[in-house]
Amino acid sequence: MFVLRVGAVVVGVLSARVAAAAPADGDVGPVPAAPADAVEGPQTPAEPVAAPTFAAPRSPGFEVSTAKKVRHDWYVGFGIGLGAGNVSPSATSSGTVAGAAMVVQVRGGGRISDKVAIGGLVVTSFGARNGGTRGFANLMVEGLFFPVKGRGLGLGVAVGLSSTYGGRAKQGEAVADPARPGVGFGVGLGYDFWLARRFNLGIWARGDGSAGVYGLRATGTLGLAFSWY
Repeated sequence: MFVLRVGAVVVGVLSARVAAAAPADGDVGPVPAAPADAVEGPQTPAEPVAAPTFAAPRSPGFEVSTAKKVRHDWYVGFGIGLGAGNVSPSATSSGTVAGAAMVVQVRGGGRISDKVAIGGLVVTSFGARNGGTRGFANLMVEGLFFPVKGRGLGLGVAVGLSSTYGGRAKQGEAVADPARPGVGFGVGLGYDFWLARRFNLGIWARGDGSAGVYGLRATGTLGLAFSWY
Protein backbone atom coordinates (compact mmCIF):
# COMPACT_ATOMS: atom_id res chain seq x y z
CA MET A 1 0.00 0.00 0.00
CA PHE A 2 2.83 2.37 0.80
CA VAL A 3 4.40 1.79 -2.57
CA LEU A 4 1.15 2.55 -4.35
CA ARG A 5 0.80 5.82 -2.48
CA VAL A 6 4.36 6.91 -3.39
CA GLY A 7 3.78 6.08 -7.07
CA ALA A 8 0.57 8.08 -7.14
CA VAL A 9 2.33 11.11 -5.67
CA VAL A 10 5.17 10.93 -8.21
CA VAL A 11 2.72 10.65 -11.10
CA GLY A 12 0.75 13.65 -9.82
CA VAL A 13 3.89 15.79 -9.53
CA LEU A 14 5.05 14.94 -13.05
CA SER A 15 1.59 15.66 -14.48
CA ALA A 16 1.54 19.06 -12.82
CA ARG A 17 4.94 19.96 -14.23
CA VAL A 18 3.97 18.90 -17.76
CA ALA A 19 0.76 20.94 -17.60
CA ALA A 20 2.68 24.04 -16.50
CA ALA A 21 5.17 23.73 -19.35
CA ALA A 22 2.51 23.23 -22.06
CA PRO A 23 1.15 26.43 -23.76
CA ALA A 24 -2.35 27.53 -22.95
CA ASP A 25 -5.19 27.10 -25.40
CA GLY A 26 -4.84 29.49 -28.35
CA ASP A 27 -1.29 30.36 -27.36
CA VAL A 28 1.09 29.70 -30.27
CA GLY A 29 4.15 30.63 -28.38
CA PRO A 30 6.52 33.51 -29.08
CA VAL A 31 5.96 35.14 -32.47
CA PRO A 32 9.13 35.65 -34.47
CA ALA A 33 9.92 39.20 -35.50
CA ALA A 34 8.73 40.09 -38.99
CA PRO A 35 11.40 41.10 -41.54
CA ALA A 36 11.85 44.79 -42.21
CA ASP A 37 10.33 44.51 -45.70
CA ALA A 38 7.14 43.02 -44.29
CA VAL A 39 6.39 45.80 -41.78
CA GLU A 40 2.91 47.07 -42.33
CA GLY A 41 1.77 50.67 -42.14
CA PRO A 42 2.86 53.90 -43.92
CA GLN A 43 6.48 54.02 -44.99
CA THR A 44 8.71 56.99 -45.76
CA PRO A 45 9.53 57.04 -49.52
CA ALA A 46 13.17 56.58 -50.37
CA GLU A 47 15.03 59.78 -51.21
CA PRO A 48 15.98 60.07 -54.93
CA VAL A 49 19.64 59.67 -55.72
CA ALA A 50 21.09 62.95 -57.01
CA ALA A 51 22.71 62.83 -60.45
CA PRO A 52 26.46 63.52 -60.49
CA THR A 53 27.31 67.13 -61.18
CA PHE A 54 30.38 68.48 -62.94
CA ALA A 55 31.86 71.85 -62.06
CA ALA A 56 32.04 74.33 -64.93
CA PRO A 57 35.59 75.18 -65.98
CA ARG A 58 36.82 78.37 -64.40
CA SER A 59 37.98 81.21 -66.56
CA PRO A 60 41.68 82.06 -66.25
CA GLY A 61 42.70 84.80 -63.90
CA PHE A 62 44.01 86.88 -66.78
CA GLU A 63 42.77 87.73 -70.24
CA VAL A 64 44.72 86.37 -73.18
CA SER A 65 44.59 88.76 -76.12
CA THR A 66 45.88 88.06 -79.58
CA ALA A 67 48.23 90.38 -81.33
CA LYS A 68 46.46 93.18 -83.12
CA LYS A 69 47.25 96.12 -85.32
CA VAL A 70 48.42 99.06 -83.26
CA ARG A 71 49.98 102.48 -83.58
CA HIS A 72 51.98 103.40 -80.51
CA ASP A 73 52.87 106.83 -79.16
CA TRP A 74 55.84 107.35 -81.47
CA TYR A 75 56.83 106.40 -84.99
CA VAL A 76 59.77 106.47 -87.39
CA GLY A 77 59.89 105.62 -91.06
CA PHE A 78 61.38 106.17 -94.47
CA GLY A 79 60.24 105.88 -98.05
CA ILE A 80 61.28 106.06 -101.68
CA GLY A 81 59.30 106.79 -104.81
CA LEU A 82 59.53 107.41 -108.53
CA GLY A 83 57.60 109.84 -110.68
CA ALA A 84 57.99 113.02 -112.67
CA GLY A 85 58.47 116.72 -112.09
CA ASN A 86 60.16 119.88 -113.28
CA VAL A 87 63.42 119.31 -111.49
CA SER A 88 65.56 118.05 -114.35
CA PRO A 89 68.28 120.48 -115.55
CA SER A 90 67.67 122.26 -118.82
CA ALA A 91 70.27 122.05 -121.57
CA THR A 92 70.98 125.75 -121.94
CA SER A 93 70.35 127.51 -118.66
CA SER A 94 70.21 127.15 -114.94
CA GLY A 95 66.48 126.42 -115.14
CA THR A 96 64.69 123.09 -115.01
CA VAL A 97 62.50 121.11 -117.35
CA ALA A 98 59.97 118.32 -116.90
CA GLY A 99 61.35 114.83 -116.65
CA ALA A 100 61.72 111.77 -114.49
CA ALA A 101 62.09 112.40 -110.76
CA MET A 102 62.87 110.49 -107.63
CA VAL A 103 61.91 111.24 -104.03
CA VAL A 104 63.43 110.03 -100.74
CA GLN A 105 61.82 110.78 -97.38
CA VAL A 106 62.50 110.22 -93.69
CA ARG A 107 59.94 110.91 -90.96
CA GLY A 108 59.51 110.63 -87.23
CA GLY A 109 57.10 111.92 -84.61
CA GLY A 110 54.46 111.08 -82.05
CA ARG A 111 50.81 110.17 -81.91
CA ILE A 112 48.44 112.61 -80.20
CA SER A 113 45.27 110.53 -80.69
CA ASP A 114 44.14 107.31 -82.34
CA LYS A 115 43.74 109.11 -85.65
CA VAL A 116 46.26 111.96 -85.56
CA ALA A 117 50.05 112.07 -85.38
CA ILE A 118 52.45 115.01 -85.71
CA GLY A 119 56.14 114.90 -86.49
CA GLY A 120 58.95 115.99 -88.74
CA LEU A 121 59.47 115.10 -92.38
CA VAL A 122 62.58 115.46 -94.52
CA VAL A 123 62.04 115.10 -98.28
CA THR A 124 64.40 115.44 -101.17
CA SER A 125 63.28 115.33 -104.81
CA PHE A 126 65.64 115.42 -107.76
CA GLY A 127 65.98 114.67 -111.44
CA ALA A 128 68.91 114.05 -113.76
CA ARG A 129 69.19 115.12 -117.35
CA ASN A 130 71.63 116.72 -119.80
CA GLY A 131 74.61 115.70 -117.74
CA GLY A 132 73.39 117.38 -114.58
CA THR A 133 71.21 116.95 -111.51
CA ARG A 134 68.85 119.39 -109.86
CA GLY A 135 66.38 119.14 -107.04
CA PHE A 136 65.16 120.53 -103.77
CA ALA A 137 65.18 119.46 -100.13
CA ASN A 138 62.38 120.20 -97.65
CA LEU A 139 62.47 120.21 -93.86
CA MET A 140 58.85 120.30 -92.74
CA VAL A 141 56.36 119.75 -89.96
CA GLU A 142 53.98 116.97 -90.94
CA GLY A 143 50.52 115.98 -89.77
CA LEU A 144 49.35 112.42 -90.37
CA PHE A 145 45.65 111.64 -90.31
CA PHE A 146 44.12 108.15 -90.21
CA PRO A 147 40.37 108.48 -90.87
CA VAL A 148 39.48 104.90 -89.90
CA LYS A 149 40.81 103.61 -86.57
CA GLY A 150 42.79 100.40 -86.90
CA ARG A 151 43.03 100.67 -90.68
CA GLY A 152 45.88 101.61 -92.95
CA LEU A 153 44.34 104.50 -94.86
CA GLY A 154 46.38 107.64 -94.23
CA LEU A 155 46.68 111.26 -95.31
CA GLY A 156 49.75 113.45 -94.77
CA VAL A 157 50.10 117.22 -95.02
CA ALA A 158 53.41 119.04 -94.47
CA VAL A 159 54.84 122.55 -94.70
CA GLY A 160 58.22 124.01 -93.84
CA LEU A 161 61.52 125.29 -95.20
CA SER A 162 63.08 124.39 -98.52
CA SER A 163 66.28 124.81 -100.46
CA THR A 164 67.27 124.07 -104.05
CA TYR A 165 70.49 122.30 -105.04
CA GLY A 166 72.13 120.79 -108.06
CA GLY A 167 74.62 121.36 -110.82
CA ARG A 168 75.36 120.57 -114.41
CA ALA A 169 78.27 120.04 -116.70
CA LYS A 170 79.40 123.12 -118.63
CA GLN A 171 82.17 122.89 -121.19
CA GLY A 172 83.40 119.68 -119.64
CA GLU A 173 83.40 121.03 -116.12
CA ALA A 174 80.91 120.47 -113.31
CA VAL A 175 79.28 123.69 -112.23
CA ALA A 176 77.36 123.70 -108.94
CA ASP A 177 74.22 125.77 -108.58
CA PRO A 178 74.00 128.10 -105.60
CA ALA A 179 71.56 126.98 -102.92
CA ARG A 180 68.49 129.18 -102.80
CA PRO A 181 66.04 129.07 -99.88
CA GLY A 182 62.31 128.87 -100.25
CA VAL A 183 59.13 127.42 -98.82
CA GLY A 184 58.53 123.69 -98.96
CA PHE A 185 55.22 121.82 -98.95
CA GLY A 186 53.99 118.29 -99.45
CA VAL A 187 50.89 116.10 -99.42
CA GLY A 188 50.55 112.35 -99.37
CA LEU A 189 47.80 109.75 -99.63
CA GLY A 190 48.40 106.08 -99.06
CA TYR A 191 47.55 102.83 -97.37
CA ASP A 192 49.71 100.94 -94.84
CA PHE A 193 49.74 97.15 -94.62
CA TRP A 194 50.77 95.55 -91.30
CA LEU A 195 53.68 93.16 -91.74
CA ALA A 196 53.98 92.78 -87.97
CA ARG A 197 52.22 94.14 -84.91
CA ARG A 198 53.89 97.55 -85.23
CA PHE A 199 55.68 97.43 -88.59
CA ASN A 200 53.92 98.73 -91.70
CA LEU A 201 54.67 98.71 -95.39
CA GLY A 202 52.63 101.28 -97.28
CA ILE A 203 51.99 102.40 -100.82
CA TRP A 204 51.87 106.19 -100.98
CA ALA A 205 51.28 108.75 -103.69
CA ARG A 206 53.07 112.02 -102.93
CA GLY A 207 53.23 115.53 -104.22
CA ASP A 208 56.14 117.69 -103.04
CA GLY A 209 57.22 121.17 -104.02
CA SER A 210 59.50 124.09 -103.37
CA ALA A 211 58.70 127.74 -104.10
CA GLY A 212 60.87 130.85 -103.99
CA VAL A 213 62.48 133.54 -106.12
CA TYR A 214 63.55 130.77 -108.49
CA GLY A 215 59.94 129.90 -109.20
CA LEU A 216 58.19 126.63 -108.46
CA ARG A 217 59.68 123.18 -108.50
CA ALA A 218 57.43 120.21 -107.85
CA THR A 219 57.28 116.44 -108.23
CA GLY A 220 54.61 113.78 -108.14
CA THR A 221 55.66 110.26 -107.17
CA LEU A 222 54.37 106.85 -106.22
CA GLY A 223 56.42 104.71 -103.89
CA LEU A 224 56.82 102.56 -100.81
CA ALA A 225 56.90 103.77 -97.22
CA PHE A 226 58.18 101.73 -94.28
CA SER A 227 56.94 102.75 -90.83
CA TRP A 228 57.52 101.53 -87.29
CA TYR A 229 54.83 102.63 -84.81
